[in-house]
Amino acid sequence: MKLIVQWLKQNNKKIILSIILAVITMFLLPFKSASIIVIIILIAVLYFGEKLLLSLTIINFTTSLTEYIGVLRQYLNAIAVIYLIYLFLKRYGLDVKNYPILPKEIIYFLISLFLLLFITSMCSAYPLIGFISLLTMILFFCICYIFYSLISDERDIYLYIYSLCISVLFLAIRIFIDLFNLGVEKFFIKAILESNDELAGSTGYTGFTIFFITIAFVTAVLFLDQKKRVISKSILISFLILNIVTLIFANSRAAIVSAFLSVGFLFFNLNKSLLVKISSFFVIGFAIIFFSVPGAEEAINTFIRIDSISQRDVFWNSGIDVIRDYPVLGVGPGAFYKYFYSYSPSFLFSFFESDIWRYGKPSPHNIFLFYWAENGIFGLIFPILLFIIFFYFAYRTISFTKQSSYEYYCLSVAITGIGIGILFRAFFEVTGILYYGYITTDLPFWIVFGILVHIYQNFNRKKEQLQ
Repeated sequence: MKLIVQWLKQNNKKIILSIILAVITMFLLPFKSASIIVIIILIAVLYFGEKLLLSLTIINFTTSLTEYIGVLRQYLNAIAVIYLIYLFLKRYGLDVKNYPILPKEIIYFLISLFLLLFITSMCSAYPLIGFISLLTMILFFCICYIFYSLISDERDIYLYIYSLCISVLFLAIRIFIDLFNLGVEKFFIKAILESNDELAGSTGYTGFTIFFITIAFVTAVLFLDQKKRVISKSILISFLILNIVTLIFANSRAAIVSAFLSVGFLFFNLNKSLLVKISSFFVIGFAIIFFSVPGAEEAINTFIRIDSISQRDVFWNSGIDVIRDYPVLGVGPGAFYKYFYSYSPSFLFSFFESDIWRYGKPSPHNIFLFYWAENGIFGLIFPILLFIIFFYFAYRTISFTKQSSYEYYCLSVAITGIGIGILFRAFFEVTGILYYGYITTDLPFWIVFGILVHIYQNFNRKKEQLQ
């Protein structure tokens, strides 16, 4: 076994080249242009190193560009998973004793979650959907574990952070294509005022958490000195502005509020005076615009879409109604949409004929109601328990790093702020944390959580050594 591991280490580039070329030969021959792109990327990886491909793997998982590459994305995902397994085996081999150990709280949480999903799938009227949800969840957390295990130092942490930032740039492509084609005025009319489902950039990305996650991270990095930032301050500020604009155009009110909460928590801990100045500037500026600019009040009310709150009540009430009828074991993982129309009012009949669900299935728009409706009363416990575990590690990590490392303290505070934002968002969306392994929306949070756990374990280990 040692000889095999040694041979893998000595011939890693040849192996990865052979695997990728084999996959290209098998699947990508019909896509000549795509094959050329993959080969170019492969050459770049061989020249710049494995970190580039790891970054591209994160970008591939966290961007939803199926409209541009179609079924090719399935093959790219397969290649990405194979590459992650290769990196993991290259570093740790096949000896389980060498594998990084997760905190016992997370291990118990995952085992209990998988057991619950298995039981509720068995009791569901749609067991196949349930077991598929369980399998995708297990695969998803295996991928998350590999990402966590590949973090060895701060360079890997920043690789993950900047990869998420690059993903935002890719996700912004469709939004700015719509802007270019329609112009600013027509874009706002269609994407914001009419919520036009034809514009994927403004309606297809409302469930993404990555937009406000990267805002918090970039803001935290700006507090560090130039040597730690690596990227110049002007580039980071430019990206931050672009990120904020993209978040606004993504048309997600919950994500915008989450961004305010996460960044507000960051400023509160790192620079309270700056928080007061920025808050005062925004409040005064908003008041001036609101009361002095004609039509500003109407435009703001339209963007906030207060009238749509009543529509969301329909989804919340449908979740509550399902819970009333299936309080103990729920309807089964991934099966809520099968019951949605039986519990929704008649005026939603038009939804049958519309294309409104092409970006997702109907849900209660609340992760707590969602898990209770699909997995019973015990399902309600798991989202709550996840946030308890997250903030426990966040609090401990902030305590460890506050006096010993300003850099890691900034990152820990940023991650905690992100957790606060995601907690708020969980009351209005079901994606982002435990959506049965939907990697595009859920992976950013778990990458963030993996970074937090890595920092916690490092400083906890140092504390134990000192004692």
